[in-house]
Amino acid sequence: MTMMAGVGPASAGGSQSHRIPTVSAGDARFEILSPTLIRTEYAGDRKFTDDPTFNAIGRDGFTPSAYTAKTSGGWLSITTSAMTLRYKVGSGQFDARNLSVQLAASGTPVTATPWQHLSCALGSLCEAENLRTGGVSVASDHSGYTGTGFAAGFESAGSSVSADIDVRSAGAYQFDLRYANSLGGDGQTQTRTLTLSVDGGAQQKVNLPSTASWNTWNLASTGVQLGAGHHTITLARTESDSGNVNIDSVALVNPGNAYPPVSSTAIADCRFGASCEAEAGRIDGTAVSATDHKGYAGSGFVADLNQGSSLTTHVVEVPSDGAYTLRVRYANGVGGDGQHETRTATVSAGGIADTLSFPATKDWDRWETASLPVMLKAGANDITLNCPEAASCHVNADTVSVAAPTAAAPPPHVALGGYRRGLDGVTGNGNSPVTTPGLLNQDGWYLLDDTPSALYDTASQKVTQRPSHDGAPYHDGYVFGYGHNYKQGLTDTSRGSPTWPPSPGRPYCCRAGRTASGTRSTSTAPRRTTRTRSCRSSGPRASHSTCWSRTQISRP
Repeated sequence: MTMMAGVGPASAGGSQSHRIPTVSAGDARFEILSPTLIRTEYAGDRKFTDDPTFNAIGRDGFTPSAYTAKTSGGWLSITTSAMTLRYKVGSGQFDARNLSVQLAASGTPVTATPWQHLSCALGSLCEAENLRTGGVSVASDHSGYTGTGFAAGFESAGSSVSADIDVRSAGAYQFDLRYANSLGGDGQTQTRTLTLSVDGGAQQKVNLPSTASWNTWNLASTGVQLGAGHHTITLARTESDSGNVNIDSVALVNPGNAYPPVSSTAIADCRFGASCEAEAGRIDGTAVSATDHKGYAGSGFVADLNQGSSLTTHVVEVPSDGAYTLRVRYANGVGGDGQHETRTATVSAGGIADTLSFPATKDWDRWETASLPVMLKAGANDITLNCPEAASCHVNADTVSVAAPTAAAPPPHVALGGYRRGLDGVTGNGNSPVTTPGLLNQDGWYLLDDTPSALYDTASQKVTQRPSHDGAPYHDGYVFGYGHNYKQGLTDTSRGSPTWPPSPGRPYCCRAGRTASGTRSTSTAPRRTTRTRSCRSSGPRASHSTCWSRTQISRP
């Protein structure tokens, strides 16, 4: 076991005006900015970023904080006065298995898995909206897609989606994608192209013939040669591509094999002891991801769980064989059958089926928790909620968790507030307008994924794209662990971006899929029709996801 303490070791090089307490572990680097804010960075090529980014221009504005760091049993633990971050050394890019954060929210213990990483195994269907994206938006304004949506746009050079692939043996494989390509914003209906590359290497064109409409999806295939092990396959629009397509899903299969069914959809891991989003699981039948009720955690909930539907959660890091408690956060209002009563579902776990009951809730905006003992094996387990009968389910599922029988229920990741880009369509009548979740959450943590954010020169106020890392995996994100000290979360944010709020004329970061002129986009596809405020930037797109305190702050 190794152990260190204090406000170091210091980061080497970079442009910081003083040393930031830093702990490195191979391809991973952690910067302790404050007791409640740790930067988590993974670079497969070990080329880390010290320059300011558009979202984080003030990393050197923090006072060095005390911490301890120790490595034991292959796990690195970094502990501050507010939280403990654990990472399994040498385990690769961050995910629910190898990185977790423990903190407390008003005395309630919280285990968080900020980073979710989807690996596409051979023969699995991988939803495009769950892959790493750049310069494209996730949309759901056309029909016929699977999962929760699709990757929309590819409207400019540099737009991309990347899938992490693992294969056991070297050889020839077939990379398939499900896409739509109809009348574009340029007024053309024609075969479009994207460019495919493996691990940042040689490029090959992928032709995507036109489809009957934006609601019609076809398949395209490309052959690839892969060595045994991990690879990153990227579909991108280059300067020579026409883009303007929507991608629903991708899959790696053996040559000549059929496209995988929805039942084989790859899903993210749910860590034992953590609250996991139901919509991140594998949904089948009539079940869909929805957002049309209040109070849900994460990005939505699973609705339309009717006869023949199912919801599967892949639970990992179960400590040993034995009995545990399954909890499902749900709403059960008046159903489509006019009934407002206790509903049931069949739960399959560890080879055993049992019945989980969902007592009626006040309405569809009121969430309660149902629990059931389950027998699990050590390691990884699939837990499936099935709706076999006509009267089964008819509930909305928000979160799923598994914990020790004596442990408290993991609190859900519910936003304290949110923001809106504008007030289009808001009249003041009816329900409150929908907002995008902000920084503050009831369970006391937040991940600001800064990976797609461009580098930012504070002197010239210009942005440049980050290095490509030649296809190697790269993640850069800020883990906030403020608990219920919401003021501290806002303080960390203002220090990380000290010029907030931006003065008039400063660069303003646009969300993907939005116009940059303040005018309404009326193209039938691939982007969504929306009105936005003006976005100004003197260089490449500043960010396709979030902007630090410029857009993401919700106040208590």
